[in-house]
Amino acid sequence: MALNFELKHLVSTMLESPRLEEGIAWFRKSYIEGELIAESGVLGRSVYFIESGQITVSIYSEDKKTWNLLTLLHPGDVFGESCLISAFPRIARVHSASRSQILEINGERLSTYLDDHPKQGYLLYKALFQINFFRLHQTNQAFKIGSEYDYPNYLEHRSS
Repeated sequence: MALNFELKHLVSTMLESPRLEEGIAWFRKSYIEGELIAESGVLGRSVYFIESGQITVSIYSEDKKTWNLLTLLHPGDVFGESCLISAFPRIARVHSASRSQILEINGERLSTYLDDHPKQGYLLYKALFQINFFRLHQTNQAFKIGSEYDYPNYLEHRSS
């Protein structure tokens, strides 16, 4: 998806700013396969950009008392972006599905930076809007196919 390249370029440009200092405003973190990155129910204060590896996003089914795979994310993908609007409890559990490297950016610091740099803010929010619109489309398609959280089936069906 071309959007991932644009988003990656935009984020790397922003992180070059002295106002977003590494180790304070953002961190580059490495994860091993199976390692927990973000937990459901915990207040989200960071946005994550995947540099390498694969990430699983799972949601808990109260009915079945199990965690169900929602989606698999790849390099260039983003998650946790709702923290740029407000600190909401996370609705999903996120694990590393392989060795991975992720940029974790403090949402409050990034939001302040974007307020001071409206052109970059517009471009970032536009990219995030497009991503979330695509995710909503995927969700709608999954509901058409069947099971509420049957993304693996949807993804398999879509590629055939």
